[in-house]
Order: sequence, then structure tokens, then C-alpha cells
Amino acid sequence: IGSIYKDQKQYKEALNYFERSLQINLKNQDKFSLVNIYNNIGSLYEQQKQYSLAIENFTKSLEIAKTIKDMKGTATALKNIGINYAEQNNQIKAKEFLLESLKNYSLLPDKWGMCITKF
Repeated sequence: IGSIYKDQKQYKEALNYFERSLQINLKNQDKFSLVNIYNNIGSLYEQQKQYSLAIENFTKSLEIAKTIKDMKGTATALKNIGINYAEQNNQIKAKEFLLESLKNYSLLPDKWGMCITKF
């Protein structure tokens, strides 16, 4: 539901649903879901050009993805962090995260993420 509100640019409602989902999944310790929720929250902030908050949430997603060895989640979080550093004109950090993302995507059978990262 949060993603629908985000797509409709109803950011306050979207964040409300994402935070409710976050609390449920923190309580249940569902780490795979937490990777996605933090990614969704980061994306919400990115759409609002709140890049520091986006990076903060993408970093949480990255940390959890690494601990559960979620390669796709790791690659996605790295890509998103890199994109947000680029939006802040921090090309050095952007390049660092995007190259790491590309390396992770190259290990996955789904090459779509590699295409997006190279773009």
C-alpha cells in the first residue's frame, strides 16, 4: 500500500504505511522484508530529493542484506546509495558504490540490475 501512495506522490501516507510495515517486521525479525522496506523508505526520500535520508535508509538495507547474504538486496542498496551520492554531486562516493554494485550484480543470473547500474 505504501508503494501505491509513493507512486501517487502522497508521501506522508506512503511513509505511514512503510513505518507500520517496518515495525511489524522488526518485531518478527523478518530480515528479508526489512531489506525491502528500508529500500522503499529510501526510495521515498529520494523522490523528495531528501538524499541524506535516502542514503541513511539504503544503508540500513545494505547492512541487513549483507548479514543475510542477500546478493540482490546488497547490489540494489549499493546502486541506490551510489545514485543518491551522484545526486548530491559527490562523484567519488557515487563511483565507489556504483562499481561495488556492478560487481555484485555481475554475480547474479539476472543482469537487469547491471544494465541499470551501468546506465
